[in-house]
Amino acid sequence: MKLKLLYIILLTVLFSCEVRQDDTIRYIPDPQKDYTQIELKLLDDALFNDPDNEELLYKRAQLYYKFQDFEKAYIDISKAIEADAEVADFYILKAKILISLQDYEKALVALQAVENLFEDDFELNLLRGEVYLHLNNFRVALDKINRAQHLLPTDFKVYLLKGQIYAQMKDTNRAINNFIIASQKRRDVPEIYAELATIYEAQKDNKVAMNYILQGLSYNPTNAQLHFRKGSIFENMGLKDSAKVLYQMAVDLDPGMYWAEYKLGLWYMDVGNYVAAEPYFQKVVKYTDEIPQANYYLGLCYWYTGKNEYALRLLEDVVRKDTSNHDAIHHLNKIRAKLHLVQDSVAKVRTDSIN
Repeated sequence: MKLKLLYIILLTVLFSCEVRQDDTIRYIPDPQKDYTQIELKLLDDALFNDPDNEELLYKRAQLYYKFQDFEKAYIDISKAIEADAEVADFYILKAKILISLQDYEKALVALQAVENLFEDDFELNLLRGEVYLHLNNFRVALDKINRAQHLLPTDFKVYLLKGQIYAQMKDTNRAINNFIIASQKRRDVPEIYAELATIYEAQKDNKVAMNYILQGLSYNPTNAQLHFRKGSIFENMGLKDSAKVLYQMAVDLDPGMYWAEYKLGLWYMDVGNYVAAEPYFQKVVKYTDEIPQANYYLGLCYWYTGKNEYALRLLEDVVRKDTSNHDAIHHLNKIRAKLHLVQDSVAKVRTDSIN
């Protein structure tokens, strides 16, 4: 109890401090950068003395989630639930973290633990809709989002998620309409403009797609997703070097932007730099459900950099999963032939040395 009181007092003092200034220096702390870091340090100190305090664990999990350090957030919220399994907010935060970690099955389990208590809760229905969207159960996803819309029709997230569902269902007109409504409800959300740009880029309307990207960047010039989409349009226009710069910018802004890393790998392959391409594909292969060609290109990198055994195993796996991949079959046969010649050569040397 004393620790909690100390924590509250320290935060109150921290946030009530006036900005110091003189004739030459004026320092205004950045709340995101400074206050939350200090709050995290206070929580670390408090939890060092009281490691099983569920309220402190929940607060620290919230901060880790805010910092996008999802692995640490998941550890803390799991400990909080172990300490007290009857707090609904714990499960909702756990579901958000798991969605960010793309573990949608576990996120659904977390939400199901509290759905009977909050059947008419806006956030809960919104999260359930998002999870079912990622699980490709579009009918149920729409049902949950429509229920959330009935509870709070003014929230932009409703229309953003409905747009994403309709886009997955290939209902382009409804998708566009919902994204536009979302942008009217909240103009500074870059994801909305990225979604609209993706649709128009797929329709080969690069001009409209670029207009949406520029709108989004005017609100958030450091958004990785928008820079990636801009790079994709440049690539469509044949401006591959300019696209490469934008893909690199996207990765620098968001190291988890694996589609940009995939594109960078392809760029280095195109210029024949397989050594530089290899680490990009090594990072991307964990996302083969979305980018099935990643294993194939990594296999090629291994082949061209002399890692024949690695290339053999990887391309065998590619062909086993997709027997129609003729390029993979072609390179696999070349690797097998080369390894066979090497083995024959080694056997011949051994025979000659014996004789």
